[in-house]
Amino acid sequence: MMIVLLLFSFYSMYNCFFAAVDSTCTVWSEQCGRAGACNVYDMDALRAVLHFVPAALIGISVIWDALFWWLSKDKMELFQDDHKAKIIADN
Repeated sequence: MMIVLLLFSFYSMYNCFFAAVDSTCTVWSEQCGRAGACNVYDMDALRAVLHFVPAALIGISVIWDALFWWLSKDKMELFQDDHKAKIIADN
């Protein structure tokens, strides 16, 4: 299960982020007929990518956390006495 999580979350996150950074490149080097490293970035676009992409991802995470908290606020607490848990479960 951890390998699936690793493949679909961590590696794809790096690919998406670096694809966004590479989209700001204006001059690519060429080696052996293939595209190499980026030589010149559009600094305004790069600044926007480096600030707004992480901010957007954090915003999405905050929305999911708030949604999870809102949906689970009526659930039973994990560390209660059995008697209190029974009363809550009956209501």
